[in-house]
Amino acid sequence: MTTRTENFNTEISKYNIEFSTDDELVSLVHENTHAKMPRAITNTLKCLTLIAGGSAMSTACKLTGVAYSTLSGWRSKEWYSRAIELIQKRLDDQLDGKMTSILNKGIAKLEQRLDVGDGVLQKDGTMAYKPVTAKDAAIITSIFFDKRNLLRNKPTSISTKVSTDERLNSLANKFKDIASETIDITEYEEITEGEVVDEQSTEFLDQQERNNEQRLEAQTTTDNTETDGRQLEPSFQERIEVESTPKDSNAWCFSGA
Repeated sequence: MTTRTENFNTEISKYNIEFSTDDELVSLVHENTHAKMPRAITNTLKCLTLIAGGSAMSTACKLTGVAYSTLSGWRSKEWYSRAIELIQKRLDDQLDGKMTSILNKGIAKLEQRLDVGDGVLQKDGTMAYKPVTAKDAAIITSIFFDKRNLLRNKPTSISTKVSTDERLNSLANKFKDIASETIDITEYEEITEGEVVDEQSTEFLDQQERNNEQRLEAQTTTDNTETDGRQLEPSFQERIEVESTPKDSNAWCFSGA
């Protein structure tokens, strides 16, 4: 038969966290709850750790022996929020340490592959190593270059792209402001139709009118000259009268003879 402690260890391992205590957490539990004995304080801290790690309240109460109604009453207290905050910070530190360990192992493996190459299993069961291609080496170098610059607070290709996007968004906002801007026209004088703006405009209009008159007179004179210099063609009625007039009488007589 499994004990409550074993069940607690199994549950806490699901969230990949470690249970630990510190003086501030112990003081918060001791001063604000009825848990005065070390075992009761430990069970309370275990319950809070499970909740901070993502476990359900009912599961945390079942595994630690804390009453569900008691835990529900704690949730409205200021000390409870402070305790959860401290536990989550400690869990974040634990996770940071594990991620750092994984990162160091990965870097070591990657460095080994760059030196030796990728392992390839042969048909006879032996392991041969193929050198890393130039493309893979370039990708690895680019990624680590950006990560190193991030640690040193230096510009990277990521920060450059973000800066470009920010500039484009800034320009877009400026264009929107310009498009929505209202132009104040109260300072401009209203001009009615037919009103003369100034003396220079009046002189220009008078000169245009004189030029038009001169061109009209010149055209009229040209038309009259052409009419006087040529013989007008007879009208249709005049041609009818000429054609109906009898010819010379001698001509008729000659035809009859």
